[in-house]
Amino acid sequence: MLLPAAICGGILALATGLQLIGLRTELSGKVGFITTTYYVFVPLIESLGGRKIPMRIWAGVVVATAGMFLLCGFLEGTGSKVDGILLASAFGFALHIIALKHLSLGFDSIQFSALQYFFAMLVSLVLTLGFEQVNLSHLLSASNVVLYSGLVACGVGFTLQTIGQKTESTTTTSLLLSQEAVFSVIFGYLILSERLTYLDALGCLLIIGGCVLANYTHSPGKALG
Repeated sequence: MLLPAAICGGILALATGLQLIGLRTELSGKVGFITTTYYVFVPLIESLGGRKIPMRIWAGVVVATAGMFLLCGFLEGTGSKVDGILLASAFGFALHIIALKHLSLGFDSIQFSALQYFFAMLVSLVLTLGFEQVNLSHLLSASNVVLYSGLVACGVGFTLQTIGQKTESTTTTSLLLSQEAVFSVIFGYLILSERLTYLDALGCLLIIGGCVLANYTHSPGKALG
């Protein structure tokens, strides 16, 4: 179990770290929707295994890219390199979904999750010591946020994902997880008083449309992956 858990933990640490960089300066709703583009990346990555990529996936990528263009403010000239970092984070989460599906099979979900978090902690610790200044007082002042993120968002959320992926396809998993975009906008509005512009909202709708189009299948009840 060590190597598979180490791979998944490393990918999780990198994807989450990139997302946190974006959260420093961007609205939580915007971060949620850009991260949701892993819904497009999942079938795209899986189709690269020698199989022909269906036109609907390319069409979904084009539509989602148009949404990203609006949401990231390129039409208004306000885009930044942070948007690229968030897109890299989305790609990382797509890799994590695929890796978790294929590497956690045959192992106990709780044990695999615990080992995955251990390796994610090691990678995060190395990156923190290498690229950031550690301020213990600041860390302690944010202890409630750190505990919630570790125990609930990571400990509960990603463990339930590991359990769910035992029986669900990667596409179904990415579809369900993509609802984080909706929750990020709702709670960003209720708790942080964040507001999206009309162009932002249009970009969000295009991203959702592109994601659905990329994963659309004619067979009812069947999902790709």
